[in-house]
Amino acid sequence: MAADNFAVILTRTASTTLPIGTINADGSSPEQVEVYYLSVSSLATPTTARYQLLVQRCTSTGTGVPVTPTYLGVTGSPPTASTDAAQEHTVAPTYTAGAYLLSEGFHQGSSFKFWAASGRGLSLPATASAGMAFLTPIGPAASIVLTAHIAEGT
Repeated sequence: MAADNFAVILTRTASTTLPIGTINADGSSPEQVEVYYLSVSSLATPTTARYQLLVQRCTSTGTGVPVTPTYLGVTGSPPTASTDAAQEHTVAPTYTAGAYLLSEGFHQGSSFKFWAASGRGLSLPATASAGMAFLTPIGPAASIVLTAHIAEGT
């Protein structure tokens, strides 16, 4: 089966305690998910402020505003994503201690991009509510946007 590809765009004011957002396998019909492209930047006026992007595994979605993944294909009727995503959390997800997938620094006036080779992205198992949270544990309160391209059923 070929993987279906989707875009997830998450935004929030950077927080040292709550995530920019989360991507989780669906609770009722989970599929394996791979993040193969990731971009993060600040929408604020450029300064020398620095941020840390930390991607950490989680086992719940927490409480946030749901985000519907957008199908990236161009032919046929678009499938519905089985991946759950959320932003603007008011309650953090349950983090998996020490399970960090990525840590990268960036400045407010720049961006960070991650491209993975096919089959070498940041992966989630086909386990209900298995997920990853995108955190900014270092950085001032400014608007952050994160774009993730995901493949389902990899």
